[in-house]
Amino acid sequence: MSCFQLVISSLLKKTKKKFQYIWFESGTKLIIDKNNFRITPYFKDFNKLVEEQLNLKFNKIRIENLNLLENIDFNTKEYKGLGIKVDTHELPYCMYYKDQHNIHMIELINYNSEYANIIDHYYQFKGEIKKEHLFNAAISVNKHFENDCSELFWFESIDNKTIKTINFEELLMSNYQMLRGNFNKEYNENVKKDNIEYIGLEALQIFKNEVMCQLKNYNEIKLINQMMDKLSLMIKDMSNSRRLFRDLIYFHYSKPELKSLEDELLEASIMWNILSNLILLTRIKSNYNYMLDRIESRINLLIEQEHKVVNLFNGKIGT
Repeated sequence: MSCFQLVISSLLKKTKKKFQYIWFESGTKLIIDKNNFRITPYFKDFNKLVEEQLNLKFNKIRIENLNLLENIDFNTKEYKGLGIKVDTHELPYCMYYKDQHNIHMIELINYNSEYANIIDHYYQFKGEIKKEHLFNAAISVNKHFENDCSELFWFESIDNKTIKTINFEELLMSNYQMLRGNFNKEYNENVKKDNIEYIGLEALQIFKNEVMCQLKNYNEIKLINQMMDKLSLMIKDMSNSRRLFRDLIYFHYSKPELKSLEDELLEASIMWNILSNLILLTRIKSNYNYMLDRIESRINLLIEQEHKVVNLFNGKIGT
């Protein structure tokens, strides 16, 4: 799971609600803007998802200066949990401390005049850091990431709303459609005007072109390392989504005729994970061009595997 998913899962546990279906989306969505691209398996609006399924409101507030951070009243938070967006460059326990700037999410429990009590689920750190380190990590997001800002986020209950019952067939069908390339308007409602989006199998070839173009055209080592770190995390999300989708079918929709689909989804998860590791390995290998060839070959195999999953899906769950 990503750092965001880990923090959100921890916050949701405190609500005592069953939230495991939140992470069962497994589509392919590629978003391209002027300067960058992002690939994600998620296609529904997260705020709507938690409202419909859990009767919760997901709150976010931008940290544009230290005044907000300095005046948090932890006792007013219904579930006693806060997430916060920070920069790993300012976290002293992190491998990127004073080395690289990366967007990261951690859980903030509380703080006193000197120390902040935090949990970093991704880097498996639980304990105290100096409050100034936490504040610096938050403000550093605003300084070093254009068009981004540090945020606090938390959940609160919504009264008198009917919780939407999970329909497994509907969930499976929506995943299939987003893997293949069909999509409902509701899955695409948050597209920004300047962005181009590709859905399903069509997105994979364009994803390969974008990856290879960026890897070949970056000149500064530090910039390319940052890009590879971000790319690796996005690909890990893709891997996790295929594994969770396989688990959904295995545990809740298991039929003998779907065994081959389960196996191929697991294989797809493994292949996305291999690609993620291969990109990170490229950072430490001296023969850069050789590694680029390996990455391109691996993406080609991955595209074949995703086609195999969709073809197996066709006619077994829906068309």
